[in-house]
Amino acid sequence: MKKLLALIIIISFSVSINGQNIKKIDSLKQVYNQQNVDSTKINLANKIGNFYMYHKYDTAMFYFQKAVTLSKKIHNKNNEAISLFNLAFLQLLKREYGNSIKNFDASKVIFEKQQNKLMIAKVYNNLSFCYSNLFSEDIAFEYLIKSLNIFKELKNNNGIYLNYSDIGTLFYNQKNYDFAKKYYTRALNTSVILKDSSKIAICYLNLGNAVSDDGNIKKGLEFYKKSLAIATALNDQNNIATNYNNIADTYKVLKNYKKSNKLFDKALVIAKHENNSELIAIIYLNKSELAHLLKLESSSIAYAKKSQLYGYNNLMVRLENFKNLSDANYSLGKILKSYQYLKKYTSLKDSLNEINQQKTIKLFKTLNELETSNSKVSKLSNENGKIKSKSENEKKFIYGLIVAMVIFGVLIILLNFQYAKKQEAFNLLKYKNFKINTMNDEIEGQKNSLEKLNRAKDKLFSIIGHDLKNPFNSIKGFTDLLIENSDVYTEDKKIKFLEIISKSSEKASELLNNLLLWAKSQSGTSKYYPEELNLNEQIDNVAALIEAQALSKDIKIKTNLKSSFFVKADKNMLNTILRNLMSNAVKFTNEKGLIEITALENENKIEIEVKDNGVGIPKENFDNLFSLDTKKSTQGTGGEQGSGLGLLLVKEFVKNNNGELTVTSEVNKGSSFKFTLPKLDRVNPKIKLAEQNYLA
Repeated sequence: MKKLLALIIIISFSVSINGQNIKKIDSLKQVYNQQNVDSTKINLANKIGNFYMYHKYDTAMFYFQKAVTLSKKIHNKNNEAISLFNLAFLQLLKREYGNSIKNFDASKVIFEKQQNKLMIAKVYNNLSFCYSNLFSEDIAFEYLIKSLNIFKELKNNNGIYLNYSDIGTLFYNQKNYDFAKKYYTRALNTSVILKDSSKIAICYLNLGNAVSDDGNIKKGLEFYKKSLAIATALNDQNNIATNYNNIADTYKVLKNYKKSNKLFDKALVIAKHENNSELIAIIYLNKSELAHLLKLESSSIAYAKKSQLYGYNNLMVRLENFKNLSDANYSLGKILKSYQYLKKYTSLKDSLNEINQQKTIKLFKTLNELETSNSKVSKLSNENGKIKSKSENEKKFIYGLIVAMVIFGVLIILLNFQYAKKQEAFNLLKYKNFKINTMNDEIEGQKNSLEKLNRAKDKLFSIIGHDLKNPFNSIKGFTDLLIENSDVYTEDKKIKFLEIISKSSEKASELLNNLLLWAKSQSGTSKYYPEELNLNEQIDNVAALIEAQALSKDIKIKTNLKSSFFVKADKNMLNTILRNLMSNAVKFTNEKGLIEITALENENKIEIEVKDNGVGIPKENFDNLFSLDTKKSTQGTGGEQGSGLGLLLVKEFVKNNNGELTVTSEVNKGSSFKFTLPKLDRVNPKIKLAEQNYLA
């Protein structure tokens, strides 16, 4: 069910002037520019910033930052705290949660010194909102409880209502419906004490969601109708439309499709009139699902596309629409289109998982930065106390040093005849300095090596965490779809899904194999076992393995091996080199392209070339082609993904086999990878004997 919650966040402390007209704002700007008194400029900057907060983010940011700077300049802590709060609230609205947390914390420190409990409670409430959006619900809950306790101490029912509602929403998002209902009910009781009809309507709406999602759909419907009645009396159009949407969604579950469609249409008319894009996108999404249930697939597709248009920035709406489009096209027999939308659905689902990971990483980074900052402040405070005692000790030391220097001067005069020994000591000191400098250079070199290894480690973790995750997510996603829809999907579709699962498994296996080889090569456990090898046979064997991959893109692999060459090389390493170079060539060659493999004799070496007529490599990427710490995987012409380990293994193994690797490339014309191996002379024994007889 696609229902909407009534979300509430605390309003900024700044004096609101949203009702003022543009002329008033222009006059405020003019006064601000002409004003020389910093304290007055701070108040004006906060007023102007507050006016622009909801529609001109950059302008509001400019004035709030000015207010913070001016407050710090004149050491006005009260204005600094208010300006920091405004700046943090603006960043919260723009979903810059990391920066918002930093500025809320900075304002809290000042409010605590001023013992301003009301503002501390507001800061705690807003911090909870930031942390809940950074997937740290436990910290968010702690801040909500702190905020609630302060509002209770202040007997501030508006604040108590706000925190009860937010705690209920926190539990609702975790699908803990019992606790969600408990806190929504407390919020409702508080709103009744406040005699605030708007708040009562919101509580009924939220209770309807919690109750119906917990399974009691009819009871949830009663709450929606109560909320709708109050919203209608208040002429709250957005709340009316939201209730119509939620009631319609409930009727859809109850299979009263006619009533559901009628209410969706009512909600849509109001949402369009209010220009509420998010609500419009949700309603069209619900209408798309309803049309699919009624087997009106063309309508389902049309509604889904409209939903995509209005809710393009809402990734969850886009995700659900891709699924609807896939299901509707499949029902119409448009298997290819269905498959394309299903691919988009799976890709976006993977991206959302990655975004969630990145948000979690950003949270940890933010927390770490805050902890480091607090640690530095504490350390500086401790060191300040130490400096005073150290100063006294240093005075004593200086007096002692002066006495020692006088004695030393006398000794120098008396021991002038030992000049030669002193010179020798001086030379010895120079030598030690030289050794120290040499050791410093070695330490710097080791540091650089360790940093490089650390970047390599981070890249490997990135490969394991991202590139290895994708095929497994794909396997899991398509497997879940097969399990959930085994009775619905045709055999052809099941086979198509199984083929995708098989390809994902092959990709995961190949990546794991490369990771294992790379790890062994870096740890020194990869041993070099050279043997006599027929190069032609090795090339033909690997080309046969890659041929299936090439056929999928109608690419021709041509081997130009005019003579039989024998080389001395490690068989496994040679096969890995050839496999990665040929696989890379297929990856970056367009359909119906050509890959040529040649081998030529060059003095005591054999030069092997893998050449393609694909997309080529830009010159700016050449320097980082074999660098693990800076390497970024490039998507192939068929959307193939890579980890970037292949070429690194090629370079490592060519070097292990006493060879050299060179690369030439031109954008849109193709690339050529050449490597050499030691040539092994094999002479026919009969011919050799005849030559010996002739010479005799």
